[in-house]
Amino acid sequence: MYSKVSEYTQVDVARREFFFSKKHPNPENIPPTENALFHHTKRAIYQTGVWSRSLEAIANLPSPSQFGWKRSDIDPNIPWEPVWFTNGEVTKVCAQIMLHCSCKGAAGCTQCTCTKADLKCTIICNCNCHKIAFDD
Repeated sequence: MYSKVSEYTQVDVARREFFFSKKHPNPENIPPTENALFHHTKRAIYQTGVWSRSLEAIANLPSPSQFGWKRSDIDPNIPWEPVWFTNGEVTKVCAQIMLHCSCKGAAGCTQCTCTKADLKCTIICNCNCHKIAFDD
């Protein structure tokens, strides 16, 4: 989806590779998360449904809440606002990005820095167990 020559078929795996790739140093080129893409797709499907019924005098539309929208609690003049994502906070992800270990392979990762922090090893670790962690 993001590259004709990419071997990756999952959005989040492609994101990780773009993030750590020297070919794509600009963060603006990193694709959205799978979760954000899912909600965007739901909103696009809803909009397509609205357009397909545009010639009907009274369009019987489902609730936007089923298609990536939520009731706005900030501005009463804007009844609906988009659901951008439903994943957890980014602070936990940032901790994993900043933390890395130097253990010697998958067998040595039982007491490494990542394991002690209750995180999986990542691509920036010096071990090979990150390959196993991303297959989960």
